Amino acid sequence: MRPQAMKRVTLTGSLLVTLTLTACSSTPSEGGVPVGCDSAKATALGGADAGRSLNVVVGRVGVAQRWDVPRTVGRLVVYTGSAAPTPAFTSEVYRLGLREVAGDAHGWHVLSGEDDALRDAAAELVSNGAARYAQPAYRYRPSALPIPNDPLFAQQRPALDRLGIPAAWGKLDAGCAPVTVGVLDSGVSTDDPQLTPNLTPTASWATVTFDTLKQGTAALDLTNKDKTQAWHGHAVAATIAQVTGNAASGVGAGGNVVRVLPVNVLSRGADGTYGYEEGSVARGLEYAVGRTTVVRDSVTTTYVNPAPVRVINLSLGVGTSAWQGDDLWLQSYLDAARRAGVVIVAAAGNDSRDLVDQPAQSSAVIAVGSVSGTGARSTFSNYGRGLDFVAPGENILTRSSGTDTSWSGTSFAAPMFASQVALWMYANEQHRGSATAGRSGADVTAFLMACFAAASSNHAAWSAGAWGSGWTAAIGAGWVDTSAVVDATFTPCR
Repeated sequence: MRPQAMKRVTLTGSLLVTLTLTACSSTPSEGGVPVGCDSAKATALGGADAGRSLNVVVGRVGVAQRWDVPRTVGRLVVYTGSAAPTPAFTSEVYRLGLREVAGDAHGWHVLSGEDDALRDAAAELVSNGAARYAQPAYRYRPSALPIPNDPLFAQQRPALDRLGIPAAWGKLDAGCAPVTVGVLDSGVSTDDPQLTPNLTPTASWATVTFDTLKQGTAALDLTNKDKTQAWHGHAVAATIAQVTGNAASGVGAGGNVVRVLPVNVLSRGADGTYGYEEGSVARGLEYAVGRTTVVRDSVTTTYVNPAPVRVINLSLGVGTSAWQGDDLWLQSYLDAARRAGVVIVAAAGNDSRDLVDQPAQSSAVIAVGSVSGTGARSTFSNYGRGLDFVAPGENILTRSSGTDTSWSGTSFAAPMFASQVALWMYANEQHRGSATAGRSGADVTAFLMACFAAASSNHAAWSAGAWGSGWTAAIGAGWVDTSAVVDATFTPCR
């Protein structure tokens, strides 16, 4: 096999200054009422508590007054004090158009019926003595994610607040399955306690370059241990996944419910410089989604990723000033990943020109530019053709090689946006009754674009795969309010 010619692409972020300084599945909702993430019980009762029975007694007669809190639609819970329903109770339930669906040994009975008639039925059951107490079937959920206590959070907060990320954290429950974002970059350092807890297991990490696969030496636990080269990928990964709420350093935009799979696609060219080749990015895409298969000397080898991703972040781009051509090799992998339901985010580039980089300009990719603290386009950020959204990308406080560092570039706007996508996906797991449940393939990205457009600062219109009113050349559709896209009541996203 002849060596593949390399197309050099560049990092899209620059270092400014060094500062001194876990899952269960959600349950379906009933009647469209969102359901929170249920935390599995770690242990069962044992020892002296084993077999203990509870003495359940209700000392109140009447009907609950609050029907405006989260509850299961079409369900009424009544207390009679008798485990076995009496004939009089059964007769009343039938007369009111209800039916019993569950009960317990203590005299509680769960009834189903038309939701708009339940409150009147509850009053009748109590007033005629068929039940002693009646109430809705309330919905409980774990507490919201905590406000971070990390000392550098205050410095990061302006950028995060512009995207509504801290407010979004307050609407999310702990306990749902974390969303995994694949960061195809220069790898990560292996000894940063502020990052590694929110990375996928090391057995899933990979160095996937053309030369590595060609020589048959790709190892799934192989990372870029050369920290002088890992710095960019580490900083991008930490923007998403830095541990939040441990009273140390800063926070990641993913709020501990987003994981990062590091895939090192960095190669050394013939001139001795580092960059990315389209082959390594393509193979990295395929591996991140699930597996990549290589045929070498008539021998087929498959590399399996045990931690498949739902989002891919590409903080890289072709380093030319006016290239508008298609990379069909890479494009075919981008298209395949999108058809698999993976959302791909890429940095727009830092050339301050009226055209976003490749691969951000691909129709399979969401292109993200950078804005300053005032919300204006960053002077370095590419704009115009191909731009979709923006996020803060100036002086982003993150981590690199075990140190708190501040970076600027669309390389850091992209992972901020990728975090928003992952938080939206996490919220979809929390609200399993939403319209996003069951969506697959490219429909995931299509629905996301409409959702995010509705929550964009420009109130941009997205239809049939194209931008309409509200889109501007400078900042595209603008930045997105994460607090809206994760909200159970925000219709465009549910």
